Amino acid sequence: MYRFRQSVSADFGGENHTTQNKMLYPQMTAQARSDRISGTRRLRIAANVSGFILDLDPSIPYYFFSLVDVYRQGRERVDQLASNMPWSSEKVHTVKPVAPAVEDHSRDALPSSNMLLALTFASGKVRMHSTSLSENTARSRKTSGISERLDDYSSEAGVEAFDLPVVTVYGEYRASAGMERTLSGKQRVEPSVLMFKATIHSSQNTLRPTLLPFVTKIVSHVENRLRQSSRPPSQFSPTTVQHLIPDSVAVTEKVLDPVDPISGLKISLCLRIDQSKLELTCQPDVNVIAGLHWDSGGFIVNMSPGFRRVSFTGSVAGLTVGLKHGFLSEDCVKLDARNLAFNVTFAKTDVGSEKVVNSISVVIDTEFSGSLRFSRLQDVLCFKAVWLDRIPVLSGPVATPMTPQGPATHSAQRSAPTGQELTTAVLLRFHRVNLDADLGQSISYVKLRMENMLVRTKLSDSYSELTLAIAQFKVLASGNVSGRVTAPDFEFQTIRHSEGKDGGFAGGRMLDLTMRSGVFDVDLESEYQKLIQYRHVQFIPLDPRLLTVSQS
Repeated sequence: MYRFRQSVSADFGGENHTTQNKMLYPQMTAQARSDRISGTRRLRIAANVSGFILDLDPSIPYYFFSLVDVYRQGRERVDQLASNMPWSSEKVHTVKPVAPAVEDHSRDALPSSNMLLALTFASGKVRMHSTSLSENTARSRKTSGISERLDDYSSEAGVEAFDLPVVTVYGEYRASAGMERTLSGKQRVEPSVLMFKATIHSSQNTLRPTLLPFVTKIVSHVENRLRQSSRPPSQFSPTTVQHLIPDSVAVTEKVLDPVDPISGLKISLCLRIDQSKLELTCQPDVNVIAGLHWDSGGFIVNMSPGFRRVSFTGSVAGLTVGLKHGFLSEDCVKLDARNLAFNVTFAKTDVGSEKVVNSISVVIDTEFSGSLRFSRLQDVLCFKAVWLDRIPVLSGPVATPMTPQGPATHSAQRSAPTGQELTTAVLLRFHRVNLDADLGQSISYVKLRMENMLVRTKLSDSYSELTLAIAQFKVLASGNVSGRVTAPDFEFQTIRHSEGKDGGFAGGRMLDLTMRSGVFDVDLESEYQKLIQYRHVQFIPLDPRLLTVSQS
């Protein structure tokens, strides 16, 4: 069995290791330049990576968890040393109270640092081996009489390759001026800015079912590790060591704690993804292909200082998901979203001294279309049998309830926030929705058309609101069963009030329900025989008194 030797320099070279888990860098260059102009230090970094080849086999989780064990064992040893360290009472009582922090004008003389980063990463490749090196060795012993050609073919048969796209990254860090970095009285200093702009260029990949054995073995290794790690925690935890430190020392550390550079940092991340295609083929079992087609799009993440506001904005020209047979031009299942724009915002606002309001808002604006052919339902079943039914599901160990110990319990109770309130607002707007379903020649061909569809909801501690509005709603059917259903200006709204502090509801009502529509028309026939014919010129709203629950 091979063993790593720290005293042998040759063991630190990758060429002397016989393993499939390896990474090859053909060429990598980097340049760094530092300039100082008028009290400002500017650092420029440029790097080019000509791509790499990463080989992975199912034994990679073993090496990863080995690093975790090394870290955990080292941490436990440090905790044991810290718990056995005697604390001298004389030194503790001689600690003098530290005066409040005073502006350090010496920091004004320090030059502010600005950094520019440019990185170009050429296309790389990730090769996933379904069998480990030990399994390949055993197989080669059994097939020693076969020619080298057959051996090479068998070694590459269980390998699935994934081509990584070209990635370019540009980064910039603009620090505040030296005299602005320190707090002046109670005024807020101007935050520093960190920006990253990345572009993922076009790529195209096709994955085969031979990837599933690799994923299955990876999941199996992880499950075995989770079962082994389901043991009682260590006797010495970081929380236990923290309570061994005297209170005076802890207070001193809090007084001397400097201003957090991360909390006063404004971060902006930009990501652009060019046209990409990812396909999942069912060959050699059946010629069925499922594909994900991504048109050009971009994303922006902005984080305010202190992370009290985080916004995630994106715009995608088109996103298509389809499933079809390789010999047919029409898709069996197709979902298409065009002109997709969305915004997700997380905000935290202090209301008074004892209440914090956390808000989440989601806004999506798009055009959606889809189609389904029931005559090609066997293609969906084939894809389900080849891919979906064979994807392993990670099932972790059964969690056993643990009783918290001593000081840790009190600390967790003290740190729990008291005045937390969460408000969630979601707004979905669809300019048009076109859905087609081909039920077969003997049944019908159904079309669903909706224009200016709006879904709005707001959830808070006091009430919940849901609104659905459709400017034009149509269902058209042609074939053996034909007809239409139209409902313009359709609106549905419901509001549910929560119980207040005094035990009652707002206005004495718990639920409000409203539904209205324009001219409602239904016409359905089968084999030229009328089945249903209904027309309502005026749709009277429901009486709210019949749909409210009063408090007794």
